[in-house]
Amino acid sequence: MGSGAQMINEGMNYRFGPYLIAKYAMLALTRQAGVEWGVNGIRTFLVTPSAWTPMSQEGHARHPEVFDRLIKTTPLGRMGDAETDLGGPICWLCTKEAGYMTGTTIQLDGTNVHALGAPSALPPLRSRSCCLNGPFVAPPHVQRAA
Repeated sequence: MGSGAQMINEGMNYRFGPYLIAKYAMLALTRQAGVEWGVNGIRTFLVTPSAWTPMSQEGHARHPEVFDRLIKTTPLGRMGDAETDLGGPICWLCTKEAGYMTGTTIQLDGTNVHALGAPSALPPLRSRSCCLNGPFVAPPHVQRAA
């Protein structure tokens, strides 16, 4: 990746065991990469989607009660559409208009994770930027892009 590149990870909103640990790791990777790679113009994002895909449709066929509860408790009253509800916002992340965003999580889930009473991935930051404790100061070994 070079200057102007983006890294977009996909996370999920499920809250169980090793899967959750892996998703927290993706969150940490996205934030830290935003800090370390931002100096080179590379931006990073974690997207937590909730949409109908072949995999979710297969899951719905096996466990309709789980998906029916999810849909019923989602304030928008439906699952997202992978192309229209997720595709556009994800493509927007790669545009110049989103050029100041990095190291952050984008929830494209109809707020279902909050509606189900599950905790969000991490407590909200004062700022959704990659800098967790105030202004980012590059370590001496990191050179800013010219």
